[in-house]
Amino acid sequence: MEQPRSKPPKARLSSVANSIRVLTSFSGEEDELGITTLATRMRLAKSTVHRLAVTLTAAGFLEQNRDSGKYRLGMALFELGALVRRRMDVANEGRPKLRELLEMTGETVQLGIIDHHSVLYVYEMESRRAIRMAAAVGARAPLHCTAVGKVLLAAQPEDYVSQ
Repeated sequence: MEQPRSKPPKARLSSVANSIRVLTSFSGEEDELGITTLATRMRLAKSTVHRLAVTLTAAGFLEQNRDSGKYRLGMALFELGALVRRRMDVANEGRPKLRELLEMTGETVQLGIIDHHSVLYVYEMESRRAIRMAAAVGARAPLHCTAVGKVLLAAQPEDYVSQ
């Protein structure tokens, strides 16, 4: 079940917020972005975005492609993500049942959780069949558009589903 989130504090650091906006600008479709593209999307000056990118690159959160000059997500994010995944009890405890389900059905099995009114895939075991369903771990999808999301919605209270 989704945990209620507290309202963001009124006092915030805009540089931190903008750094988060830079990081969340990347997607599976756009894994490298230039300063101009980022600045346009964020509606910030190119000089501001450049300073943010340089700072994030120095910390390993971004990497710069030497050939194109564009930026991509860095390995520091992978390391942090791996820490989160290791502490995910639901994935660790669910692994034996997922294996059992995979062996029973021969089909791909996925484990997802509700997060921000979408399904977030946290674990997957792929079928060995030639044609199979796959969703990238870490990917999101609207709850109503996937089998995993529909299963999760079925266990939610009526007031949550009607939102």
